[in-house]
Amino acid sequence: MTELLEIIKVLVIFFPRNFHVFQAIIEAMLTMNGSKTMLNISRWTKGKACYRTIER
Repeated sequence: MTELLEIIKVLVIFFPRNFHVFQAIIEAMLTMNGSKTMLNISRWTKGKACYRTIER
């Protein structure tokens, strides 16, 4: 999984302002089990991305 996160860090040029939120969402989706709903993703990001942010 660390290899995937290193590849994702290359995408910082496309998301310069909100990359930390994007990275938190991707990490949550890779680590969580069960259904991938917006509410579950916001719970797994541990406060880095709220439900509204994921909805946008």
